[in-house]
Amino acid sequence: MSGRGLLDADMATIGRWLRNAFDWWLDELAEMCPPVLLQQLRRRWPRIVWRDGKLLTDREGPLPRRADVVLPAEAGLVRWTALPPMGRRDLVAAVAFEAERLMPLPAAEMLIAVGDGQVSADAPGRKAVAGISRIWLSEVLEQLAAAGCAPESLVLEAEGQRFDFSESARAAGLTERGASPALAWWGVVALLAALNAGVMIRNDMDSLAQLQAQIDARQPIAMAAQRAARRLQTGLLVARDETARRQHHDPLGAMARVSAALPDQAWVQKWSWDADTVRIAGYARGPVDVVKALRDSHRFGDVRNVSPDQQGEIPVGRPFDVRITP
Repeated sequence: MSGRGLLDADMATIGRWLRNAFDWWLDELAEMCPPVLLQQLRRRWPRIVWRDGKLLTDREGPLPRRADVVLPAEAGLVRWTALPPMGRRDLVAAVAFEAERLMPLPAAEMLIAVGDGQVSADAPGRKAVAGISRIWLSEVLEQLAAAGCAPESLVLEAEGQRFDFSESARAAGLTERGASPALAWWGVVALLAALNAGVMIRNDMDSLAQLQAQIDARQPIAMAAQRAARRLQTGLLVARDETARRQHHDPLGAMARVSAALPDQAWVQKWSWDADTVRIAGYARGPVDVVKALRDSHRFGDVRNVSPDQQGEIPVGRPFDVRITP
């Protein structure tokens, strides 16, 4: 079945498909159940025997509204045939396909049923198939309808087998499916499942409403905490910027590093700082190289001599003029 065919189908067709799927599911469950259990679960309707054109029952009074109708054995024709092991529904479909080969009448004039009795151990693959005239069964059903009785099952017992023609009669349009108590129970189950889902949804909605109420009640506290967190974050950013600025623009720190790196024979007379570089000028005694001493300290990024290359030594010492990049 294609998706387009499903979308183009009307509600009656979709309902028939769903009904067939439900029947198939019930048949599969029935195949897994022992026959004894199925007999106990099956509702016991009153039995009516059709014999010689009369409806016979063991109950006094009028006929029941629904009953199991027992047909005479001579009304059917029984054949034995070899069939592969398969499910009940597939078995009925296979027999209906082979009906004209098994029976002397055309398939349109007969109803077919498969026996559900025990099979001989000598021939485990053989099944009993029975056929009855559709015209004859129509007359029986008309007599039942005139008596106000609807058949729940149409059973023929012959050769140790039980043949139920109710499914084939419903498929042929001769009878209608009766109200099954199982469907009522399934309706109750569906109703309870829907109620359970509704209760769960209602509980979830109540829990969600309670959670929303708790959130709304704590909203002022959360907003105050958010404002405090933003102020703290702003303070941290300001402190980090101030620390970075002081690290890059710290004249006292630069003076301390320069003082520690200067040799003992050198002294500074002039100090200038422009936030990026330090310039010192002074005098050094003896064979002291101020530039080399500052470079060897590895405390500065760049040390350059800005004084003339040749400077004469005076009594106080040899002058120096150095630019330092911290």
